[in-house]
Amino acid sequence: MKNLQSEYSTIDLIDDLKRELQIYSEILAEVFPKRLKEYSDRNLSLFWKGNYHFVQNTKKKIKFSSLSMDELFDDLKILKSKLISFLGQKVESCLKLLIEFENKNMTFLQFINQLEIEIAKYSGLLDVIDIELSLLLRGNKDFIKNIRARISQKRHPDYNPKYKFSRELIFEFIDSLSDILGVKALKCVNRLKLYMSVNKDIKDYSKQQYTITNPIMFREIKDPEQFYWFGFLCADGWIYGKIYKLGIELSVRDKNHLLKFAKIVGYDKARIQERIRYHSYKGVIKAYKMVILEFCCRPIVDDLKKHEFLKFKKNRVKIPESVRSVLIKSKEDAKEL
Repeated sequence: MKNLQSEYSTIDLIDDLKRELQIYSEILAEVFPKRLKEYSDRNLSLFWKGNYHFVQNTKKKIKFSSLSMDELFDDLKILKSKLISFLGQKVESCLKLLIEFENKNMTFLQFINQLEIEIAKYSGLLDVIDIELSLLLRGNKDFIKNIRARISQKRHPDYNPKYKFSRELIFEFIDSLSDILGVKALKCVNRLKLYMSVNKDIKDYSKQQYTITNPIMFREIKDPEQFYWFGFLCADGWIYGKIYKLGIELSVRDKNHLLKFAKIVGYDKARIQERIRYHSYKGVIKAYKMVILEFCCRPIVDDLKKHEFLKFKKNRVKIPESVRSVLIKSKEDAKEL
């Protein structure tokens, strides 16, 4: 690893995040259950005997009755010892499978298939791939692929070998990883903060200019439509004040409502993205299909702050009666907006 006090590239960060996330194989297995199939007979053979073909050859010997049970049990003792040494307290599920097989409650093929799943789930041996990191960070499977192309391919329209993530993206990564990993996200969060501290020249946000046509929509909140959308933002929106970023994320079922807001502020509806949001609730990680609208605009964020948007969001302060009464009426007419 490079001297992080002087240089920390985007590729360095990506590779470090993948290494940090690989430790949490159980969580990754919950988010991406298909990844468990990547642990193969060859992986198990190498772990068990240091021979890529051991499991496959053992299957053949059992099929043609050319392997004695004594020989097999000797091999299983070696496997058990390695599993205990490698997995530690997480070995229990694997040992249960060994007992089931020894008691003839499953075939060797069933035993191997289940064992590979358990090892993949608990061992951290499977590398985190770019698609997985992309989905964890942005809910878009091609995100990291596009970043790598932008950095390495000279023919890329946005080629930039020194490309850096903006602060707005870093903060989004931190939110996403924290939502999935909870306190276990700390090492990844520290990597992301280190990236910002070393790369002092990174932009606050990608464009550093606003891309909507109605940046003064909330300069003065006077009419019912403005009251309605202010209330809408208080309920479902968020801002990052330091980078003047406004965002709204809703269930994909509510996309039409997001399209209405986009039209009001002059936001190109083609920029509204669908993404997968992973959220841990009562110990279970679930995937939700969402739509997200986000843009950076200092005028609109400053105006929202002036109208105490943050106070409503953070402290659950009651919305003023003048706003509340108009919101009630506006909600009744929402479909007409």
